Amino acid sequence: MKSSQNSQTDWNGDAPHDAAGFKSPPTEELEALSPEQLIGLRTWVEVDVCALVINLQLIRKRVHPARLLLTVKKDAYGHGLVPVARAAETARVDYLGVACVGEGLAVRSAAVAMPILNLGAALDEELDGAIANGIELTVATLDEAKQVAATAQRLGRPARVHLKIDTGMGRLGLFPEQLLDQIDAMAALGDLEWVGLYSHLADCPANAQLTDAQLDRFRRVADAVRDWLGFRHLGASSAIGDRRLHFDMLRVGIAAYGGDPIAPDCEPVMSLKSRLVFIKDFPPGRPISYGATYVTTEPTRVGVVAVGYGNGYPRLASNRGHVLIAGRPAAILGRVCMDHVMVNLNDHPEAQVGDPVLVFGRDGDGVLPAWTVAEWAETISYELLCCAGMMNPRVHVRTGE
Repeated sequence: MKSSQNSQTDWNGDAPHDAAGFKSPPTEELEALSPEQLIGLRTWVEVDVCALVINLQLIRKRVHPARLLLTVKKDAYGHGLVPVARAAETARVDYLGVACVGEGLAVRSAAVAMPILNLGAALDEELDGAIANGIELTVATLDEAKQVAATAQRLGRPARVHLKIDTGMGRLGLFPEQLLDQIDAMAALGDLEWVGLYSHLADCPANAQLTDAQLDRFRRVADAVRDWLGFRHLGASSAIGDRRLHFDMLRVGIAAYGGDPIAPDCEPVMSLKSRLVFIKDFPPGRPISYGATYVTTEPTRVGVVAVGYGNGYPRLASNRGHVLIAGRPAAILGRVCMDHVMVNLNDHPEAQVGDPVLVFGRDGDGVLPAWTVAEWAETISYELLCCAGMMNPRVHVRTGE
């Protein structure tokens, strides 16, 4: 695979320890593809587990003494739930955050013992599995708390729970004023271990006024229940630089995966890569791709890359974005197809069929941030990473020092 393999060791076999003492687990646990298998692929995702550990260690230093929760919902934003959970253990992250009990059970089945918080609303039929496997639950109402307590009593095992309030996100949780007549009854329930209080910011740091209002609401509730719920968490990746929002724990996601422009010194963990599959020369005046939205204005060498919206690459990047070939941009010409995109090779006379193409992420010294591609597509890097990570073959690698 030429340059895409030169600086990396496939995370199989007995890879050496890095400076952090990070050692690869057995191959079968990673569900990785071998280099031989990758050579036969047209488009694939590489997940740099070492970069993730380094990012987590960097963030941990910045938020100390607050604890750190890594959000691993939706297959760890497309990076692979179990390998990412194990990397989090290596980086000594305090908590994992999942979107549903099923994700937590998948982590537990991989022998990951660290605390797990279900950030979503658990269904009644999920409670047995959660409590039996030590997955901490989010509750927002007295009725929810009663149901969790009843299940815990039946299982003979207390349930650890966090109370979530809605300070302005407009999603899970009750508004503080709706909780006033429920708090005492919640606190009195048996078979529950109340761990903490939390909320979620809606538009931090872009909307300072809303963030300040949410912070004020959260503080007032936290002060009122300090003797009952002394462990508090509010901020996420966007709050890394604002210590007012750290409280006792910060929940990070996109920053740890290297997809947040607010934390540009965090390395890209995911790279979407493809290959040139066809090259031809166009005279002036020839249309390219569906809708003929691009017409050549000069003699143009055009390359066809085996990636498209069927691989999670956004169609809105048509005629806007570029890919990197040998570390240099090659502009997208015309509309992105389901499994192909055409690019301008006039500045790449050496390019040949089979050459690797960086769609986003890192390849050696070439970097194309996920948030840049997301801006072309009028979306966010979260969506780009989730789509690419779940729609393509994925290999976990460990970069060279």
